[in-house]
Amino acid sequence: MSADATPLRGLDSAVDLTPHVDCLSGEGFSFAIRYYNIHNRSKNLTLDEAQALVGAGFQLGVVFEDGRPTHPSFFSRAKGVVHGTAAYHMAMDDIGQPDDTPIYFAVDYDAAPGDVAGVIKEYFQGIQDGFQTVGQGSPKYQVGVYGSGLTCTELLAGGLATFTWLSQSTGFSGSRAFAQNKHYNLIQFLPQHVCSIDSDPDQTNPDKPSGLFII
Repeated sequence: MSADATPLRGLDSAVDLTPHVDCLSGEGFSFAIRYYNIHNRSKNLTLDEAQALVGAGFQLGVVFEDGRPTHPSFFSRAKGVVHGTAAYHMAMDDIGQPDDTPIYFAVDYDAAPGDVAGVIKEYFQGIQDGFQTVGQGSPKYQVGVYGSGLTCTELLAGGLATFTWLSQSTGFSGSRAFAQNKHYNLIQFLPQHVCSIDSDPDQTNPDKPSGLFII
């Protein structure tokens, strides 16, 4: 797309957006990012919600976050395998997420270079392993990362993620430059209360594929 194309406005939220879909549409939002996770199913995108959002004209995005990926001890290759496998099955079996779209995986802190080069890359290698196993060597989903500019940069460079969603924290390592150079597919902004829900606003990068989808 051309550099002067208009970004799409969206939001991410941990609650079912079905009751708020008309209000959100009226506020100018055109996509919604929701969750996959293992241990708190009430937080997850459901097929009914996905159909309601798409029926109201929204595109969808998904992020996997199980627990609190806010410190290096959270991450390991073994956990990445579990999370990648679970996320792939949720996308395929629960939602019918289209082929060649990403599932974003969260790194929700200002990871130090050593963390990214070590346990975080190991975690994403595990995600890739899980995808490869479920996809029988030819996975139909892409791996995305939500995190700092540094995290996004290094996982892209290492071939461990193909989509990036830059977190709202502009003070995180590498984030200002990543945003200014428009390397992101999606970018998040500071939280806001809209349509009676707490959410984070997001925008697409018109110069890159968004990874958003409809069902």
